[in-house]
Amino acid sequence: MTPRHVRGGMSNTNEFARQLAEQRREGDQSQPPAKRFKASAAPKCTRFGSGYQDRTALRRQQQDDEAAEEEKEGVEQRLKALEEMVKLGQIDQATFDNLRKEIGVGGDLKSTHLVKGLDWDLLRRAKAGEDLLQKTEEEAAEKEEESIDPADVD
Repeated sequence: MTPRHVRGGMSNTNEFARQLAEQRREGDQSQPPAKRFKASAAPKCTRFGSGYQDRTALRRQQQDDEAAEEEKEGVEQRLKALEEMVKLGQIDQATFDNLRKEIGVGGDLKSTHLVKGLDWDLLRRAKAGEDLLQKTEEEAAEKEEESIDPADVD
């Protein structure tokens, strides 16, 4: 709004100030709608190109794998420490077996390599007729279902 020279009783600055005040009051009553941001830059219902790789998903998967490796190494270190305690006579064999079961070592094909000698729990399960490979196949199928196929992402 530019001030105009109006002939009359009011001065130019008073008229201009009145017009500005009216405009501000009108603006306060009807504020413009808030700007909405798009969640994704890609339009809906589009497919990614054939060479597209979801780097974020790959990075997260690598971090999960590294965490699992660190956890596995931690279990191995705990088991070695328990074995040393048995050798030194700080704990007896029964306590060692109980602690080993609490850690989750032995009794399945994934952790049988951590057990020194014969894995008695795994042998007992095999003699009972349990299918030892079935659980590992089910877990592998679950991992395949959990993995995200970048071609299916919309």
